[in-house]
Amino acid sequence: MKKRILLISPFSGDEKAGHPNIDDQFFIQFLEKNRIKSRYITSKHVRDCFAKNQTTQIKFEDNAELNPNSFLSCLKYLLSLNKKIENDIYFCGFSEKLLLAAYLVYFFKESTFTLIATNNFGKRRVKKYGTLLSLFYKICRRKVKLIVTHSTFEKSLVEKKFKLPAIIKRHHLCIPRSSLSPNRNDSVITSLNVGFMGPDKLEKPVGDFLGLILADKKMTHNYFIVNCKTSDIPNEILSRKNVVVINKWLTPKEYDELYSSFSFAFMGHDENFEGKLSGNLCDSFALAVPWISKKIEPYIELSELFEQPICLFYESGNMLSLLDALEENKVVEMKGYLAKKSSEYFNVDAVESSLSLVFAD
Repeated sequence: MKKRILLISPFSGDEKAGHPNIDDQFFIQFLEKNRIKSRYITSKHVRDCFAKNQTTQIKFEDNAELNPNSFLSCLKYLLSLNKKIENDIYFCGFSEKLLLAAYLVYFFKESTFTLIATNNFGKRRVKKYGTLLSLFYKICRRKVKLIVTHSTFEKSLVEKKFKLPAIIKRHHLCIPRSSLSPNRNDSVITSLNVGFMGPDKLEKPVGDFLGLILADKKMTHNYFIVNCKTSDIPNEILSRKNVVVINKWLTPKEYDELYSSFSFAFMGHDENFEGKLSGNLCDSFALAVPWISKKIEPYIELSELFEQPICLFYESGNMLSLLDALEENKVVEMKGYLAKKSSEYFNVDAVESSLSLVFAD
């Protein structure tokens, strides 16, 4: 393990930041457990959450003045850090602007960078900015020791496109939260709850989900639209009795309880998203909720870890076929199997074992 390291978490924020804050707290626990001397740059909210019932030897510094989307902000912030420079710097999430600033600040230092990717290398982004990204990482290669990815697809993309070493880390957000698992029994469920967790965005459009709702003319199932602009939803859908629209910030407990109530979580990500790891997909493993998605990576890779079906794949424009698949109603089997088997791959020991590779000498 490292003698002393610096970790920079630029995206952690207040309680509404969601997944990034959970990432931070897991890393902090790992560092503390393994007695790794470190400075951790993160948000006050994360520090307060961790320190509430625990004491720590980790030295925290505030990221409030660090804007990862502004090169000048990144440069100014890094220059303002304590002059004592650790040999190993870990970016728990990063932007190219932050990385470029760090490259310039530490150019004459022996510091190496380990980049823990948070959806930096999706198919659309690499296709659109491939040449520029290749040039950028070629310049930074002398500093970048390792890129940490979440799937074979993402790892191969990094190695092939940017010629940088990469490893796969199992994601702790997938670790089952058994206390919140929905009630499972052998009764026949006649009406399914299918949910779309927003927001509706470029690589995660809600359109296919709305198409599924319209295809269900008999209103057989219940549909939940969470945190999407109602102005983008047709009145024909909003007026249906089997459609529930929720537009408010959910506490972590409220979020998990709602997600656990779904028979299926509708992902909606398109081909441009391919390569990224959806937080909703992690939630499906953690809460044993089967998902519906297009046949893209890493959905394919992760579904193939299991011998039995744990999801439904669909094609845009073919919602009737998806509706037929829902009518087969194997959700009880899927939920039970997923709850039983996901912990064999995603558990604390397995995730910490992969994380040990990230912090290895």
